Parts: sequence; C-alpha cells; structure tokens
Amino acid sequence: MLPVSSDSALPRPSTAGEPVRWLVVLCAEWCGTCRDYRAVLDQVVQDHPGWRGAWIDIEDQADLVEDLDVETFPTVLIYEQAPGPGESDRMFFFGPMLPHLGTLSRQMTLLEEPGGMSRPAPMPPGLSGVSHWLRQSASEG
Repeated sequence: MLPVSSDSALPRPSTAGEPVRWLVVLCAEWCGTCRDYRAVLDQVVQDHPGWRGAWIDIEDQADLVEDLDVETFPTVLIYEQAPGPGESDRMFFFGPMLPHLGTLSRQMTLLEEPGGMSRPAPMPPGLSGVSHWLRQSASEG
C-alpha cells in the first residue's frame, strides 16, 4: 500500500518516460504534530496537482531510511523521480519544516515558479530506498 494520507494524495497517472514529482513527509505516528500534518500534506497536494504526496512513518518503514538520522519532525522531502532506473532523481528540498500549511505551500509555489526547479541537488544515498519504494508502490497501485 502506498503511504498516502488520503485519496487526494493518491498517485495520478503519468505519461511514460516523464519524471514524477513527489512531496514526501517523513514522520512518526506517535507524534501528534505529524498526525496533524497529514491534513497539510493533503491540502498542498490538492492545491498543486502536478505532485504526488506520501506520508511515511519512519518507524514502520525504518528500512527505507535506515542510513538517515531523522531527528526533527516533520521532515520533508521534495524531489523529482527520474523516469527510468538509469537516470538520477533530482532533489529540491530535504529537511525539517515548520508544520504550517503556509510554509509548505509557499515552498511548493516557489518551486513551480519559472526557474524554481533549476538548481536541484543530488539525492543523498540514504534516500534511495524511499525513491525505490515509492516507484514500486506507485506501479503496483
């Protein structure tokens, strides 16, 4: 099952050969702030239809982030998944973010402005499991 927070964040069909844009929230179910942040993720994905959303509990899915030390919740990953396995994913943001709708919405709006995605960073090796799992989960769903 894809770790989405609601139907509004379910993967949308994409054209083969095109990258897929992901907004991923790394949290823990025991964290009240994280649970509240699911609604923020839903709203932002709904407001930015070119993106897919996923809420990943890093304790339930610890194998996906075992090489990372996520200390602050929520931690947000915004990236573009390469269309093929031989290509590189492009990361635009990875780190803790204030748990406010306006903060995440503004970040997404800035990325969508002309030139907003022109300076990607390489994905840290510790996030390759997340990307692989999301790719596999989306293709199964």
